[in-house]
Amino acid sequence: MKEKIKNALFSSLNVLLVAAILIFILFGLAKIGLIDLPAFFAPLFGKDPNASSDLTDNGFSDILKRTENDSFTVLKAGLTPESVRTVLSALTPKETYAHDLEYTVYSGGVGSSRRVALFMDKDVSLAYYVSPGAGAYKQILAYGGTTKISVLRNRAVHTDTYPTGDFDFAGEIGVILTQEDFLKTTGEDGYTYSLLSGDEGTLMLITFTSQNGSYTQTQTYKLNLDYGIVTEAQCYENGRLIYTLSTNRLAAQFQPDFGIPDGFSSLLPDKTKALLFGEDG
Repeated sequence: MKEKIKNALFSSLNVLLVAAILIFILFGLAKIGLIDLPAFFAPLFGKDPNASSDLTDNGFSDILKRTENDSFTVLKAGLTPESVRTVLSALTPKETYAHDLEYTVYSGGVGSSRRVALFMDKDVSLAYYVSPGAGAYKQILAYGGTTKISVLRNRAVHTDTYPTGDFDFAGEIGVILTQEDFLKTTGEDGYTYSLLSGDEGTLMLITFTSQNGSYTQTQTYKLNLDYGIVTEAQCYENGRLIYTLSTNRLAAQFQPDFGIPDGFSSLLPDKTKALLFGEDG
């Protein structure tokens, strides 16, 4: 009989211990703003239990409409800078991935688009500019302490080589944004953050609004938390769209659906050739 009582006591203590751990975790997540607890817990965190957490707060409803994508669920709106910093700092982005994207710049109601296919693999950064129906016409390769920019002109490949220290791969591409870029601005005025879940995985919606007199600019970014990169972006000036970025494909492997000149591929490291084309060198 005593043994049964002892076992029951230990079982009860284990249940209480597990419950205490779960409560501690939930309170921690609520403290940094990643989840909402019932209203009667709000005073523990110095919050107004009657405060609204509706998505329309901070203009999120308008921002989400501008993304023109309904295939997501809002996990948390109005993240605090503290919680954003915690999430972004904890990310471990994939070292190897392929990102096929397109960006468009608008002027006078007319858009000019570019398609860029990126392949990132630890110490190799590779980008192809792709022309519809004509294949790659420009290659940027950063590897081994140098950055090589190759352009196809009159069926011949022309290459310029620069020391990597004097040349910024991401800066040359102009459309690569990672979690590191947003860590630098976390806490600055004008930024709002929300967590989304969709077909692409878990995303952070980041918006920035600045105003100077009658001029207003609004930027929105979707940061993929699995890869640590921006997969969608828009910029508006006084309500007029001036820039968009969208993703055609984001995956672990590079699968080009366009032609790549031999003069481009011959410059690649052997290991990159093997990954991209199944060649041994």
